[in-house]
Amino acid sequence: MKSMNSADGWKIVVVEDNPDTRAILVSMVQELGHAVADFEDAESALEYLAAEKIDILVADVRLPGMSGEMFAVEARVMQPTLGIVFATGVAAFASVVDDGTTTVLLCKPFGVEEFGRALASVAPTVDSVDSVDSVDPSGPTDSAG
Repeated sequence: MKSMNSADGWKIVVVEDNPDTRAILVSMVQELGHAVADFEDAESALEYLAAEKIDILVADVRLPGMSGEMFAVEARVMQPTLGIVFATGVAAFASVVDDGTTTVLLCKPFGVEEFGRALASVAPTVDSVDSVDSVDPSGPTDSAG
């Protein structure tokens, strides 16, 4: 597992058992300007998620041990606002993501642009940041003059 470096982008965890595919996904995340940690199995990633808040989970549907579906359920219990991208070569799993949450299915192979769009579609919103940005940074003003 590579540890997550701080970045201006999102904090993303990649879970993929194929080392070559995992390396490509990690490279794409980094190319898109986001921090990434990667794991080869769901169990290791869950230990990490218990200690670290992340924004987006990218997981294969077919993982050794715990399936990607069960892993996503457990991860979402731990971090309810988590965006999830299932990256799979098996299009038959399309029903996995029809749950009304911030989850998408991305069928392999895909390029950086398509991957970036999938990440953006499940990324956390910035509603709480918007309310802070609307406050005048110079502080309250005296309207009485």
